[in-house]
Amino acid sequence: MATVREVIERGRSAKLKGDRRIAIIGAGIGGIAMAYALEQAGISDFTIYEKASSVGGTWRENVYPGVACDIPSHAYSFTFALNPEWSQSFAPGEEIRQYLENTCRQLDLNWRIRFGKEVVSARYRDDGWHLEMADGDSAVVDAVIACTGFLHVANEIGLPGIERFEGEVLHSAKWRPDTDLRDKRVALVGSGSTAAQIIPAIVDQVGGLTIFQRTAQWVFPITRERHSDEQKRRLRGDVARLYEIYDRIIAESQRDLGALSAGDPETTRRYFEECSNNLALVEDAGLRAKLTPDYQMMCKRLVMTEGFYEAVQQPHCDLVTSPIERIEPHAVRTADGAAHAVDAIVLATGFKTKEYFRSINPVGIDGITLDQAWADGISSFATVSFAGFPNLFAIGGPFSALGNQSYITGAELQTGYIIRLLKMLEDSGARALAPRPEAEQRFKAENAAAAQGTVWLSGCKSWFLDENNNFQFWTRSPDAYVEMMDEGPRRADFQLFSEALASPPASGRRERRP
Repeated sequence: MATVREVIERGRSAKLKGDRRIAIIGAGIGGIAMAYALEQAGISDFTIYEKASSVGGTWRENVYPGVACDIPSHAYSFTFALNPEWSQSFAPGEEIRQYLENTCRQLDLNWRIRFGKEVVSARYRDDGWHLEMADGDSAVVDAVIACTGFLHVANEIGLPGIERFEGEVLHSAKWRPDTDLRDKRVALVGSGSTAAQIIPAIVDQVGGLTIFQRTAQWVFPITRERHSDEQKRRLRGDVARLYEIYDRIIAESQRDLGALSAGDPETTRRYFEECSNNLALVEDAGLRAKLTPDYQMMCKRLVMTEGFYEAVQQPHCDLVTSPIERIEPHAVRTADGAAHAVDAIVLATGFKTKEYFRSINPVGIDGITLDQAWADGISSFATVSFAGFPNLFAIGGPFSALGNQSYITGAELQTGYIIRLLKMLEDSGARALAPRPEAEQRFKAENAAAAQGTVWLSGCKSWFLDENNNFQFWTRSPDAYVEMMDEGPRRADFQLFSEALASPPASGRRERRP
């Protein structure tokens, strides 16, 4: 059986003529992976549009205390840029950002990136995609590959009265470098992965820490082991060993996540035991009860960190489970009537995970907007393409999230699928392609059906499901995703457009002839 790495390499092996103009939106993980794949395929006419002044995506934006990856470093790497220099087994955020910058330099990609160019409009017309930038610039391209991911719009929850709070308010994704929480009484709102990283990082600095927890989490313990200079030296001269480590970590992760989602008794027992032993570090029975989840493990994404339970037991740390009622000028008032005096509020409330690439406001054939197309819930075909939006592709699109898996691995798999779509387009001689609506609906229905009887539907509330209980992630096994990416697109699932698609008439819809 082929390894994931071999599938990735096979996916981007097609060679193209390279005569199409392509825009990549975003210079984060997805954008870098896609740029590499395009160059490998022989496509040179592409530009990366990046809204910020540097690369890095989520690792540029998230600089909160304790930010780190919860995927082993040697697997959180591009297959074309395996890194022997990782300082530890789970790399801190700043090191990952530097790795992404170094990769861009090594691949000589920076000259392709137009920094400070935020795409705010993308409309498909007769001669391709018309892009408009926030600064007034514009461009026309044949294809758009959105690499914005789904963790880039901060979920700044509207707590009643927060505008009257007289202290500092911070969202974890908008952390200010000059923030000083030393000796302050801090309220931290949230209990997910971000909160579990921030809490151990600040607990010894603050004067008091009050954690407002809505949902207890299953916390799987990890240990950030330092890599010695000797370890790094050995790996520098042994590429085969780097590949071996990568393959092993990915294979173990694929196996365990697939088994957990399917409810495999032995794997579930093993992970439950690890999480339970970790929770047992909490000595106070009352506090331990508050921290004990009331839902099945893996129904939500596992929190994987170290030092969390030790931190919440500090004498100046308090865990509050009563819901927040309102924010007052110097306190957080909870539903039980208590007023918790604080000097600063940290919102570890995550991201709006349904945004994807909505920020570029795509308008497809017949003037249909993305918001209209997704009125009944997000959708995609094979996670990378979209009915009604010719030559619009995405890395990290709807249903591509693979739970506790490396985002880089998923992104690289998707680049191969997109290269094959471009090859299909080139071989057909058509101008554009898009999945057939019935194929997209079938894919979405199959993804929902595959979740029946799995842990994903065992009763918890998570970002995996939207407010209408539509799935936002991949519900089948990781191996099934790899197989789909390896098989590539089928001609029967796509419409090929040979004619120019004129702008829609002002008076209404017009039929299109594929």
